[in-house]
Amino acid sequence: MSQIWKFLQELRQRRVFRVAGIYAVAGWTSIQVADDALIPIGMPVWMITVLVWLIIAGFPIALILGWRYQLTRDGVIRSHGTNTADTNLKLNTIDYVVFVALATIVCVIALGLIRQVAEPPSTKYATEFPAGSIAVLPFEDLSAERDQRHLAEGMADTLIHRLSQYPHLRVIARTSSFAFQERNIDLRQIAQSLNSSTILEGSLLKAGDLFRVTVRLIDGRSGQQILSEEFSRNADEFFLLMDEVAALVARLPQLKPPAQLVRFDSTSAISFESYELYVLGRHQWHKRTADSLHTAIRYFQQAISQDPTYALAWTGLADSYSLLVQHMNLPLDNVYDEAKKAIDEALALNPNLAEAHASQGLLAYLARDFPAADSSLERAIELNSNYAMSYVWLGRSLFFRERFAEAMVQYKKAVELDPQAPITKLNVALTNMRLGNIDEAKNIYLDIIALDPAFPNAYWGLGFAHWVQGDADWSVARLLHGIDIGLESLDSLLILSSAYIDLGRFDEANKFLDQAVMLADGETFNSSETRLYLYQVSGRVDEYAALALKYLRLDTSNPFAIERVAFARTLQGRFDEALEHYERANALAVSTNWQTHPWSHFWGRMPLVDWAHAALETGNDKAAEQKMERMMRLWKSNEVNGVFNVPVYRYMEACILSLRGEHKEALLALRDAYDHGWRRYRWARLDPKLKLLHDDVEFISLMKEIEKSVVAQNQNLDRLTKKEVIAILMTGDFLMSKSLAIW
Repeated sequence: MSQIWKFLQELRQRRVFRVAGIYAVAGWTSIQVADDALIPIGMPVWMITVLVWLIIAGFPIALILGWRYQLTRDGVIRSHGTNTADTNLKLNTIDYVVFVALATIVCVIALGLIRQVAEPPSTKYATEFPAGSIAVLPFEDLSAERDQRHLAEGMADTLIHRLSQYPHLRVIARTSSFAFQERNIDLRQIAQSLNSSTILEGSLLKAGDLFRVTVRLIDGRSGQQILSEEFSRNADEFFLLMDEVAALVARLPQLKPPAQLVRFDSTSAISFESYELYVLGRHQWHKRTADSLHTAIRYFQQAISQDPTYALAWTGLADSYSLLVQHMNLPLDNVYDEAKKAIDEALALNPNLAEAHASQGLLAYLARDFPAADSSLERAIELNSNYAMSYVWLGRSLFFRERFAEAMVQYKKAVELDPQAPITKLNVALTNMRLGNIDEAKNIYLDIIALDPAFPNAYWGLGFAHWVQGDADWSVARLLHGIDIGLESLDSLLILSSAYIDLGRFDEANKFLDQAVMLADGETFNSSETRLYLYQVSGRVDEYAALALKYLRLDTSNPFAIERVAFARTLQGRFDEALEHYERANALAVSTNWQTHPWSHFWGRMPLVDWAHAALETGNDKAAEQKMERMMRLWKSNEVNGVFNVPVYRYMEACILSLRGEHKEALLALRDAYDHGWRRYRWARLDPKLKLLHDDVEFISLMKEIEKSVVAQNQNLDRLTKKEVIAILMTGDFLMSKSLAIW
C-alpha cells in the first residue's frame, strides 16, 4: 500500500490528475460541440467519429506529457517529481474544479449505461417488424438560409417513390413518415409507430448548383446505424443520385433483397427546374384544401411547361382536379376533360407508371364507371404495391357499392402503409359506421383528432356517430367545437342542424341550415333533405309539400325528389297520388341505375315502408305486404353486417309491425329502438304509420319517457357548450383517456 500511496503522491505532485481532468473535460466538450456544429456547416458525419478516436488516442499522450513536463510562469519545464515523504495531499481550488468536472462526466456516462441496461431496445421497443420494411423521414435542410425545405422534403418523397418500386420492400407512405417532422422522438419509437424495421433519414446542403446529401439508415429495433453515406452531385445529376441512393439501400442485406433486383425507369432526363416545381405542387396537394389544390394545379402546369415529358407532373395535375371534385364538391363536368387529358398524357409517356393508373381509377370512380375504376386501381397495385392511395381509392369504389367487407380489406392495407395518415383512418371509421360498429368508429375518430387536431372530417365523423346513436347533445358539442376552431364544412353544418332538430331547437337548426346554404352557394340535395326533415318533425306539412315540389321541379330525373313528393302526399292523406309517385320514382330508379347516387343506399329501404303504407291505405294489402316483407329481408341481410345497430332501422321495424296490426310487438320494437339510442319522439307522435299506437297508454308513457331524456340532453348541452368545458373535453389527454370516455 505504501508504494501505491507513494505513486499517487507522485501523480499529484506532477499534476497528472489535473491534466487528465482538463483533457477529459475539453475532449468531452469538443465532441458535443462537433456533434451539433459539424453537420450544419456541411462537414461529413465520419469526421465526428475521427474526432472521437483522435481524442481517445491523445489521452495517454496527454498523461505522458503531464508526467514529464509542467506549465509554470517561467514556461514549460521538465518535472522532477518529489523526493519528500510528505503524505499531505491537500487539494487546492483547481483540483476541486477538475474533480467535480470528472465526476459529472462519469455520472453522465454511467447514467447512459444504466438506462441502456434498464431499457434495452429489445425490451422497450420490442416488436416484430415486417421484413424489408422501411420509412423515409423528411430530410433536414442545412442550407444557410433554411430556404430549401421543400427540396429536402421532395428528396425524401422521391426516395419513397424510388424505393416503392422494389417489390421486396414495404415502404411506409409519405403522410405517415412526414408526421414526425420536427418532433424530437426516439427513432426506435418512430419505427414502432410506423411498424417499420428500418428508418432512413438524411440531410441536404445546397450551395449554388452543388448538392451535398447525407443519408443514414437506422435499425428500428436497436436504434443503431446500419449505413451512413455522403454524396456530392451537381443539379443535373440529381436524379442519378436518387437512383444511386435507392439502389444502395435496396441492396442492403438487412432489407432481405432477392437474388436479382428489379429495374425501373429513371427520371434522370427530367430537368431539375421541372422537378422542383413538381415537388412544390405535391407539397400543396397533400394539404387538400381548395386554395392548396388550385396552387398545386399551377405548379404542376408550370412543371409540365418546363418539361412536357414529366409523367409524374401530369398525374399530379390529374389528381388535383379529381380532389377538387371529391373534397370540394366541384362538379365533375367542370374538370373531367382536363383530368382525362392529363392521365392520357402520363400513360402515353409511361404505360407502367402506377400513379397514372391510380389517377385513372380515381377519375373513373368519380364518373361512377366502377368496372373501369376497379381495373385501373388493381393494375396500379400490381405495378406498385406500396402506393397507399391505390388501396384507398379502390376501397372507396367498393364502399360506394355497399361492398363494405371488401372495402375494409383495402382500407386496412392502406393503413398498414400509411398508419399515421388521418385520411386512411377516416375511411376505416366510415366503413365501421356503415357496418354498424359505431363505438369502434368513434374511437377511430378520437385517434384521428389526437393525430391531427386540425383534421376537419374527424369532428364531422364524431358528431355524426353521436347523432346516429341518438346522443344529439354530444353531437352538437363535437360539431360546434370543430366549427369554433375553423373547421366548418357543409356536412358538419347539416349534421349539426339535424341534431338541433332532434333536440327540438328549431331556431338553431334553421340558423345552421341557412349557413350551410350560404357555404354551398345555394340549396343542395343534402341541405334540401335536412330542411324537409325539419318541416317533417315540426309538423309543417304544407311547407314540406311545397319544398318537395320545388325540389322536384329543379331535378325531374331524380327519383328521390319524386319520393319526397310521394311522402308529402302521404302526410296530406292523398294516398292515391302518393302511390302513383312511389311507383314512378321506383321505375325511374331502376331504369337509370340509381346505385350511382350518393344516397342510393337508402333506396329500397326507407321509401319501402312509406310505399307500403300508401298501398295499405288504398286497399292494396298484397302489394303492401310484399314491400314490408322485402324491407324485413333487407334488414335481416344487413343485420349480419351490424347495420341494424343504427337505431332508426329499429324504429322502422316498429312501423312495419304497427302497419301489420301487431300492436304489442310494435311497442316492444319501439322500446328496443329507444334502448339503442332512438330519441325522435316528436315525429313518432305524428307519424301516420304508428296511428295504431297513438292512443295507447303504453305508447304515450314511452313518449313521455323519451321526452324527459331529450330534456336532459338539452340541459347537458348547455353545460357542454360552455367554452371552458369544451376546452377541457377536447384536450389530448381527455381524448386518449378511455376511462373518461363516457360517450
